[in-house]
Amino acid sequence: MPEEVLNQIVVFKLGDEEYGVDVMDVKEIAKPTSITNVPRAPPFIEGVFNLRGGLAPLINLRRRFGFKSKEIDENARIVIAELEDKPIGMLVDAATEVLGIPTEDIETTPDMVTTEISKDYLKGVGKVGDRLIIILDLKQVLTKKDMEQINLIEDENIMTEGLSEPIEETEKEKEQEIIEEEPKEEVETEQKAEEETKKNTEEKEYKAKEEMEKEQPKKEPDELEKSKTNQRKR
Repeated sequence: MPEEVLNQIVVFKLGDEEYGVDVMDVKEIAKPTSITNVPRAPPFIEGVFNLRGGLAPLINLRRRFGFKSKEIDENARIVIAELEDKPIGMLVDAATEVLGIPTEDIETTPDMVTTEISKDYLKGVGKVGDRLIIILDLKQVLTKKDMEQINLIEDENIMTEGLSEPIEETEKEKEQEIIEEEPKEEVETEQKAEEETKKNTEEKEYKAKEEMEKEQPKKEPDELEKSKTNQRKR
């Protein structure tokens, strides 16, 4: 009796349906961490995430297959696969187990499957008891064109990382300029106040001098008359 060949399949869920990919295509399964949005990315790209100190693109399989969006919860997982020697994360609702499915129990022409996704994405359907595991062909899920877009996103991220420090420095410089301008305005205000005070003082002194000059002619004749009177008395 020939030895039964088992296909090791990583099983995950999207909605109520169970999907799987060959375990040889999967590097690891991780919980969602900090995800960074990428401008101008295709709709099915959730963003990029940190993978052991590097950045990897994250595919939202719900969006890729045209399913209704769902918030990322505690059950969500990232299935990290490798395509074209690049790590690619796939966001799924949950990752449940690794199943060994005999080759004879995998239908490669799954006409009986009524899944919502295109049959072009399917490698086959595995039957495990009363369960149907929809096995995906990752090379069809992410086409060559998709991979070109992902490569472009990675290049843009490298550029963004390179610009991150100068952008932050520019913002700090702007803040510093604002801080430096505030004392300058205070100094200018103080200088204006001093100039106004000096101007007012000079005006007062000038007016006082004018008053003195006006009174001086009046006082001089009086003094002269007094001197003349005193002289006559003598």
